[in-house]
Amino acid sequence: MSGKVKELLEDERVKVLMSIMDDRYLYDIATALRGPDIKGVYTVKEVLTKTIREIVMCPDAVEDVVKVRMHPGDVEVSLMELEDMKGDFAHYFTHINDAFHALHRLGIIDEDTFKYIDTVLTAVDEAFQELEDTGEISDDTIDELVEEVEKAFEKWVEVKGIE
Repeated sequence: MSGKVKELLEDERVKVLMSIMDDRYLYDIATALRGPDIKGVYTVKEVLTKTIREIVMCPDAVEDVVKVRMHPGDVEVSLMELEDMKGDFAHYFTHINDAFHALHRLGIIDEDTFKYIDTVLTAVDEAFQELEDTGEISDDTIDELVEEVEKAFEKWVEVKGIE
């Protein structure tokens, strides 16, 4: 490859990067794609980070991605894993939350699907807040949050006609 062509490719990359940095929605998504600086929470990463990555890679299959990645059973495991987490979860979660909102605002995630995702995000946030406040997440809290997620999932599946 000639030096001139390589320079052009590098210049185009810089332009794309600058475009992402200048667009709040794209920036929010890009910061979440990298993944967390947290350890000990494999399922949390599967439910949140991997969902974002797969939605970005397959924007025509959002419902399929959400159905598989954010299934209530996996959300329950994620909530239980939070106590084993090491790292700055609040920072990670801010990027995740911003990315899902940006995908919704860009029209990639429809309103009904976003309502379900938002229920999952709220459950994770509430569990984390209890962990921060008390040093643990009670079984009762997990049960209540999972019940809310299950109800939202059932409603979403029904409204969208998903099998």
